[in-house]
Amino acid sequence: MEKDFIRGIYLHDGFIFEPRERCPFFWVYEYWKKYLDWLASLGINAIEFCTQAAFLRKPSTETEFRRIEIMKRVIKYAHQKGMKVWYIVASNVLSKVPAGEEPIDQRDKDAYEEPCPMNPEARGKIIAAASYFFEQYEGIDAFELFAGDWGGCNCGKCDYTTYLGLARDYYNEIRKFNKTAEVYLNTWAVSYWQEYDKINPEWLKIFDDEARLSMKVAEALEDMPVDVGICLPFHHLYRPLAIAGRNAEQCPAWPDRQMVEKIHQQGRKVFAWPHFIMENDPIHIGRWGFMNARLSYLRALLEQLEPLDLDGIIGNLYNPQMQPLMAFAFAAMTKDSSISDEDILMKFASMLVAENDAGKLYNVLAFIENNDPWQADLPESWKTRHVECKKGWSDVMDIIKGITARADNPGVLQLCPSDCLKVIESTLEQLEKKPLTGSLS
Repeated sequence: MEKDFIRGIYLHDGFIFEPRERCPFFWVYEYWKKYLDWLASLGINAIEFCTQAAFLRKPSTETEFRRIEIMKRVIKYAHQKGMKVWYIVASNVLSKVPAGEEPIDQRDKDAYEEPCPMNPEARGKIIAAASYFFEQYEGIDAFELFAGDWGGCNCGKCDYTTYLGLARDYYNEIRKFNKTAEVYLNTWAVSYWQEYDKINPEWLKIFDDEARLSMKVAEALEDMPVDVGICLPFHHLYRPLAIAGRNAEQCPAWPDRQMVEKIHQQGRKVFAWPHFIMENDPIHIGRWGFMNARLSYLRALLEQLEPLDLDGIIGNLYNPQMQPLMAFAFAAMTKDSSISDEDILMKFASMLVAENDAGKLYNVLAFIENNDPWQADLPESWKTRHVECKKGWSDVMDIIKGITARADNPGVLQLCPSDCLKVIESTLEQLEKKPLTGSLS
């Protein structure tokens, strides 16, 4: 990868879950600082955050003001670590929570609304709500203007060009406060900008439309300000495969190197923004909150992206405390594509336990990798290889209970080694109760 290649992680603070201290939204500054130390040590050079849908209003509560002040400090500390900070801008979203009341979890649809931006009054309120945060977060290095989810409109008159018009308004508003930040269109859920009766309720149609409309947005970049680039979710390269067992030949063959080069020739950048790779998709909610291991799956996606000569990749984490392995793997693979899955697992194991126990812990991690739920849901032609694992189910349970964590903390782990082992053990216990892959060998 090039020296200025962005390998970033979106620390998703849009979901509230228990225990709350694990949610990025509730992190105190000291934990943010420790976590950035960990990411920087891995070679991650960018982080990203957003303002929850329920909070897209002028702040009026202690929770809101506290969070803004923490994030201001986080931005400064990230810069001290040599990291860039990106900020996600939701499209047509407004909080519905009355002033003075604490905003609620954005998953509750009563927390926010998505007014049609064709309405001038609504459009003004949408821009004004976001503008407050543009002014507060003056040190942001890049803004991503999201298409949908949150956002989108099914009024029958709006389409992807409505999103582009709203993006222009956001761009102009951003430039009032930040003259130098990079700005990107993000076509995540751009398929939400159409009448809902045109959206087949099945996921595949949504993903197909996202790819189709992303192409149109990419073509329309020529009409955007010269310093606006694009981030593409690449849903069609991974999520439909696991959700509906789709065959490779059914997925849109887009984008190609030629399209990326065309955008580069305009002086613009192109990023990948794949979601639910490092952490579970909601369809696998049974594994939510436990450690994931899907190195071979992540590698398969990165190998598809590498020939495109992109400017960077932004991964995602909802529960970062539970996903140290995937953060470690994402950083390792984007720095050196030749490193094997086995080497990554062994290096990670060596950070947690003494040298004579590293091989044992490797087998535990390999077992979890080989029993990831994504693997079971992929069509046969897309199943990735299993990593080498010499132990079975009863063996790994005995191993995890019999090894001792390192007393020191190499690699500036955001969790101490003993806490990481607890995360791994709880994952095995959850797998024992409810295996999701159909077989435990």
